[in-house]
Amino acid sequence: MPAFPEVIDGHPQANNPYATMKKVTYMFKAIADVIRSIGGAVATVVTLPFRAVARLFGGASDTAHGHH
Repeated sequence: MPAFPEVIDGHPQANNPYATMKKVTYMFKAIADVIRSIGGAVATVVTLPFRAVARLFGGASDTAHGHH
């Protein structure tokens, strides 16, 4: 006999807490992926000006490191 015999809206797993946790975990993983991709894009945009400044001062930093 199944542990959760109730059938809700034709879905026998509707009352199964393990199936619900699986759905919630999947949802959180999807949200985490979205946040990760947004974070990557933000990091790229934030680092761009610093890379530009570093490129501008590239010659100056070479002399500061003792390269004559």
